[in-house]
Amino acid sequence: MATKTILILGGGIGGIVTARELRRHLGHEHRIIIVDKNPVHSFAPSYLWLVIGWRQPEAIERSLSLLDHHQIEFHQGIITEILLQEKKVKTDSETIAYDYLIIALGAELDWTMNPALGDANLSFYTKTDSLILREKISSFTGGTIAIVIASVPYTFPPAPYEAAFLLESFFAQRNVKNIKINIFSPDIAPFHFAGSTISQTFSRLIAEHGIEVYSSHQIRSIDKNNRRINFTNSSSHQYDLLICTPPHRPPKVIAKTGITDQSGWIAINKMMQTPVPNVFAIGDVASLRKENGERLPMTGVFTLNQAEIVAFNIAHEIQKNNLRKEFTGSGFLIVELGHGRACNIHGDFLAVPPPELTFNEPNVTIHWGKVVIEKYWLWRWF
Repeated sequence: MATKTILILGGGIGGIVTARELRRHLGHEHRIIIVDKNPVHSFAPSYLWLVIGWRQPEAIERSLSLLDHHQIEFHQGIITEILLQEKKVKTDSETIAYDYLIIALGAELDWTMNPALGDANLSFYTKTDSLILREKISSFTGGTIAIVIASVPYTFPPAPYEAAFLLESFFAQRNVKNIKINIFSPDIAPFHFAGSTISQTFSRLIAEHGIEVYSSHQIRSIDKNNRRINFTNSSSHQYDLLICTPPHRPPKVIAKTGITDQSGWIAINKMMQTPVPNVFAIGDVASLRKENGERLPMTGVFTLNQAEIVAFNIAHEIQKNNLRKEFTGSGFLIVELGHGRACNIHGDFLAVPPPELTFNEPNVTIHWGKVVIEKYWLWRWF
């Protein structure tokens, strides 16, 4: 069997699981390489826990060099060019040839995509931003918190609502009573991606926590001096603390590859294959769409499932085995509601129409289940 080199771009959830699963299926004569610009993997699902002080950064980080123990090469570098015809990838320090390529670069945050945001920059989508936001809320003594979703799609659609729930809990536990939390979204309803029944359920839960949601609100401008947000529907709202879900865009390095759809994301099928042989894409960078054209939500559990499928299929192709797997759309989302509780949505997210999803009412057990997932992730994959 000829030695193969499998190159994985991105050291997030998708990249790490793909590499570990490939190594489980394949002998050590095959090279498995991960490239990432950062030396450390940070578990993004825990960022909101950083914001409210439930976690410190070191508790949710692992060095990517630990993958060396599993005979997985980690190369730190900024990817500058993907040469699909030559089967090579260039970084700022080297050129790597491959036989199989998995693109798991995620989405990039770009505040400049929406000039209306101006110099608004508080968010929770990176570790650094989460720690800055933690400092802001720790000294916030009261007023109106506005959580604005700049555009769709964005990573983990429940995140802005989860942030609102956790902040409401955070201030309630500190007996700060004069807190008002508003969410502004360009989407037509909260949790619209999960179907009308679950959307209505979350609308009820949001109202029960005293949070107000303004759907179909696209930001037009921010008047920082007067602390007002102006929207394209001519409405205007006051704020004292502004938190944004920044615009997400495809990584610039994929734009010239020719494997993107009209939205700029990488087009894939249910085996995560791109139009180019032996080139795959998983996670947020990949555009897997339902029959009605809607995109599968960006979330880590789908990325993990896709990684396992890609690793299985590549390994069996190398081994001249005809077994193959497809992504089914089955998965779950855990949403924190604060006060030590969380709820769960699970089912087939690709089903049309409507999504065949089940909702589990908020309870303490689901919250602790999310804690276990975090601990298991940091132990299992490193």
